[in-house]
Parts: sequence; structure tokens; C-alpha cells
Amino acid sequence: MSFSCVHGGEDFDARCQPEWEPAKVVAGPGGTLKGLSCAAPPICAFDVLQPVRLDNNVYDLGQNAAMMPRLRATGPAGSVVKIIPSELLKPSGELDDTVCGGKSYWSYTLAGTGNEAWFPKFFYRGARYLKVECTGGAEVTSLEGVVVHSSAAPVGQFSCSNDLFNRIRTLVRWAQRSNMMSVLTDCPHREKLGWLEQYHLNGPSLRYEFDLTTLFAKGMNDMADSQLEDGLVPDIAPEYVKFSGGFRDSPEWGSAVVLVPWQQYQFSGDLQLLRRY
Repeated sequence: MSFSCVHGGEDFDARCQPEWEPAKVVAGPGGTLKGLSCAAPPICAFDVLQPVRLDNNVYDLGQNAAMMPRLRATGPAGSVVKIIPSELLKPSGELDDTVCGGKSYWSYTLAGTGNEAWFPKFFYRGARYLKVECTGGAEVTSLEGVVVHSSAAPVGQFSCSNDLFNRIRTLVRWAQRSNMMSVLTDCPHREKLGWLEQYHLNGPSLRYEFDLTTLFAKGMNDMADSQLEDGLVPDIAPEYVKFSGGFRDSPEWGSAVVLVPWQQYQFSGDLQLLRRY
């Protein structure tokens, strides 16, 4: 892997094989380790979406989802397959990724060993469409979209005699799945930040669908780690970006630190968060 960024994409050069060296004993970084991020349920692969190839080398997965591409390709060493995601198309059939700037993508450089297979390790995107750009003689032999999200166990189902209600519920569940990662995000294609209103405003509806006891406990740890000396709980946790004004100090966001422990008790009988925080 030559590049990976949660917002920018992921590049892999199959020609580069790691040259492992013996492990070395080094001094630790010092300080105090905070947080329990490892407590979140792991991100796992679920549905596999089989795309239909459209014009302009664009593939339609048929469903907008948080996903990673599974690629098979052939070509000489050094040839490249670039996969660009988007949620929307322009009337012309080209990608319309203006909301994200259109700058994130996956890139695979072939080793020239035949029909090569690749699946990214880290970068995911909310997308329905994938545009493929091949250079240097690379050819795609297979492309799939693999849905990824938190492995929090499903606990609820809903269906009724009204088809519209069933379709709305399916739409909502896809949105829920796409934003359940190691934090609850409010978009899987752009910011991917843990906005705290998701925990208490969407919390009840989410909990009727999934067992989120562990994920919400992890979210509370993030809030505690992000809390300032003056008591302020910022609007996002972990606070990877420090916003200003109402985007950092908004009570209906930071109040999640009070509301989530009570919600946890209501839905699971778990008193640990109330006692700890």
C-alpha cells in the first residue's frame, strides 16, 4: 500500500513486496493512553453488489451504500486501474460527485502476474456508481461492490401490508447501515465524522434495528476523551477537526453525553454508562 486516507482514497502497488526486517526494541511514546476505541464492533463485509456496466466506463451497483470495490484485472506490470466513486450521475451519464469534490478514488497498480485480485484494506465510500479508468494496458475482468459497516448484530425487522411503508423502511435501513462504522457518521461519502446528535436523535430508531450497546459505549468513551477542561463536549467525537462557533458548541449535540447513558439503560438495562459518566 502506497497511500491511504479516510477522505482521499487508497493506492496499492502490487509490484512492491515488503522487505521485512527483524523487530527492534524501541522506547515507548510516553504519556497516558486514553480511550477504548477497540471496544467498537469490527467493521465487516456484508452484501456483494453486482454492477451493470453503463456508458463511459461507469458501473452501476444498483444501490447506494458504504462500500469497497473488489477488483480483478489483467495487464502488464505498472499498468493502473483507477476506480472513482459517486452517489449520483449527471444527465450526460458522467459522475456527479461535486458534493465531495470528486477527488477520492482507489488506485491499483498491477504486478503483471496474470488475472490479479485486489480488495482495499481501509478506504470506503458511500457510492452507487463507480467509474473505471485504465492506463498502460490494464483491463478489468471483474468488479464488485462490497457493502461494509459495523458488525453490530441486527435485532429488529419490520414489514406491513403497505408497500410504501416497507420501501421507506428499507431506504432508512440502508442509510443506517451506511453510517454505522466505528462511530455514527451522518454521511459516508464526505465528512465521515462522529456528529453526536446521531447518538440521541437517531439512537432509538437505530436500537430497534441493531444491538448498539457496545458501539454506544465506545461513543461515550469518545465523548469523554474529547471533553474540554471547561466541561464542553464538542459536536463531534473523536474531535478530529476543531470547528468554530455553533459547529463546536451546540447543546443539542453535546448533550448526547447526558442523554446516551440514560438511553442505554432504557434499551438494555445497562447501568455502566450512568455510573461511569
